[in-house]
Amino acid sequence: MNYHQLHRDWQSELQATYGKEEVTALLKLTLEHYLKIEPVRLRLLDQLPSEVIPKITAVKDKLAQQQPIQYILGTTAFCELQLNVGPGVLIPRPETEELVHWILQEQDVQPLKVVDLCTGSGAIALALKAARPAWELTAVELSKEALVIANENAEQLDLAVDFIAADVLQDELSGGPYDVMVSNPPYVRDSERSLMQTNVLEHEPEMALFVSDTDPFLFYKRIAALAAKHLKPGGSLYLEINEYLSKELLTALAPFGFAMDLRQDSYLKDRMLKCQKKSK
Repeated sequence: MNYHQLHRDWQSELQATYGKEEVTALLKLTLEHYLKIEPVRLRLLDQLPSEVIPKITAVKDKLAQQQPIQYILGTTAFCELQLNVGPGVLIPRPETEELVHWILQEQDVQPLKVVDLCTGSGAIALALKAARPAWELTAVELSKEALVIANENAEQLDLAVDFIAADVLQDELSGGPYDVMVSNPPYVRDSERSLMQTNVLEHEPEMALFVSDTDPFLFYKRIAALAAKHLKPGGSLYLEINEYLSKELLTALAPFGFAMDLRQDSYLKDRMLKCQKKSK
């Protein structure tokens, strides 16, 4: 079987669920993963190695069940890093990469003390450490499953990040004061479930995604309180936020006295917020 035959087979079985272009992208990602070759060379393959055919077929079957491709392959790309992911951890999104880039654009390369709250797979903390080796990185996470994966990623990438098991809603933060705090906390309201894809709803961890409609800023208010206490004067808290609630969030965080900067992502959605503590 060559690439073109395989492509026709995947389109025939998966196009109704994913669409033509996405099926092509999923197939290329799968072949790159198993064959370890450049995407441009895929179409030149006259014959796929027989030993990979069962693996590729298994991926197609799991995609038909709407399992996320990242979980199927066990890995995903984030800020030029290759991270392990699994069903116990949220899959890092491109908009979170934009949050990382914003931090790196604004913050000096001098040694800084940084903490990432609700770290999940460790994506944000590891990306910052990879880009700024002199920074001291701490990352906090409640989920034991996620912490296992985060530590595996740090070891695999040979990046020194101190992962701490703690609940940001209840536990006190130690190790400060910090120059930078960052978080991508749960922020999707229960009422927004209908807007989400099936593969997200059925497979990604709910505790990393959802908050109640009655208190959608639960995490943000707690994290802002921690930042007010543990940030150095002039330090900054960077947050990924719900695009539908940006103005309301600004109002909710106003009592903490931060100077706030709301930014849009590449899709022009309100997605990031910086809260800067006043200098003494």
